[in-house]
Amino acid sequence: MKKSLYLMLAGTAAMFMACGDDSSSSSLTYEQSGSIVVDPQNKTVVTTVSMVEDMCVNENNTYNWREVNLGEDKDYLKYDFKGDTLIIFQECSSSFSYCSEYGMMFVGGKAGSLDGSWESTNCKYSSYDKESYCYVSCSDVPGGKLTEEEAERMYESGQIQSWDDLEKNPTLLARLNCLDEEDMSEMPQVDFEISGSSFTAKVKYSIKSETEFDDYTNSRFMTSLLDDLRRGSIDIPDASRLFKEDSADMKDLILTLKDYGIELASQSKTSISFKYKNETLSIKFGDVDYGDDNGSLSMTISTDKKSCSLDAESGEVTKSTCKAEYGEFFSKETEEDAAGNRFTVAYAYSKSNERDFERCAEALLDTLFAKGTPSKNIVTNDCSDLYETVENVCNNAASYEDMEVCTDLQDEYFSCINSSYSVYGALAKVAPEGAKKEKKLFIQDARKLARKLQRASK
Repeated sequence: MKKSLYLMLAGTAAMFMACGDDSSSSSLTYEQSGSIVVDPQNKTVVTTVSMVEDMCVNENNTYNWREVNLGEDKDYLKYDFKGDTLIIFQECSSSFSYCSEYGMMFVGGKAGSLDGSWESTNCKYSSYDKESYCYVSCSDVPGGKLTEEEAERMYESGQIQSWDDLEKNPTLLARLNCLDEEDMSEMPQVDFEISGSSFTAKVKYSIKSETEFDDYTNSRFMTSLLDDLRRGSIDIPDASRLFKEDSADMKDLILTLKDYGIELASQSKTSISFKYKNETLSIKFGDVDYGDDNGSLSMTISTDKKSCSLDAESGEVTKSTCKAEYGEFFSKETEEDAAGNRFTVAYAYSKSNERDFERCAEALLDTLFAKGTPSKNIVTNDCSDLYETVENVCNNAASYEDMEVCTDLQDEYFSCINSSYSVYGALAKVAPEGAKKEKKLFIQDARKLARKLQRASK
């Protein structure tokens, strides 16, 4: 797929603040060539790229993979030099009356001339305050990364009173804006070469290989799935969570399930089983593939008497999937080529038995947990943190606006309470006495809150 110079540079700017996860890296490079018109007097640049893409086109009820000419794409840029550093401002209007405030900074060429080879730095320049800003590694900043939790503690202790306090403190601001080593390594490298009326640009991204993590039963996917299971319902989490480690929460959930009388029987990277009464509940992963463009997942939840299987695949449409057999699973949109012809293209597909699987799994859980009563009361939604927030806001309300916020938080708190009654699912059905006790406690909390709200509103 072709990309204009602007899109490549804009993508680079967005990647500056990418978030990192535990994984290894590979690289992906985009390359683009086109024509360029430079106005040295006004320091403006117009680039033109022929946008030709391979697409899956729907024609006469068939799907054909073919090259489509989408016409030319023009980008309008401004540039400037600070010494031998080149600054490029993007997102300019066609009249150059407006451009983005921040410009990307490049080095390697010759001062005063665009001709030559340039490579990006980790810095940007503000046309508003005439200052440059560089992304630095947190390992080079005293104190390291300033976390949200640490900033909250500083606020509560009175060390900082507002966002302005952070901006006025160079040390804290540096800690807030620095990037960890993984984020620094993921910042893309942009190289481009200009020669007369032509240019060639390359953008190299460091791509994380998330699939290096393969302990699926200690993943965020599994903790989300088990959290649903204990409520008697199933909602398939995003497949990307399979590659994100969550062993600490997994240990906590296993202990919680034990309180229900559901004991861990065995666990490997791809399967886990529990014992409840005299039955076994098993979760097994089959094919798992989560690539940059396409992915697939197969999974089975079973007991001794019933089994439910999930099979799902999705991704971008490629030459191999541009076929009629995928037609009902395609996501489509209308495009227009350079000649003005409008046509339909399939750009993505999603093939899954997710709904049937979820219905099957919920019926399985209903049957399993209807056999007896877990050993302890059901653990429901914890609204205590929200309660403390409501109490603090409402007791300190000093204006009509504060009371409006107080009222909104009150509604949110009662929604939390109400949702706690409905999330028991199959487990709550077999622990009615425990549910009654939990409900009584929530009602007591609600009445306590109402009295405090009433006092705060006087």
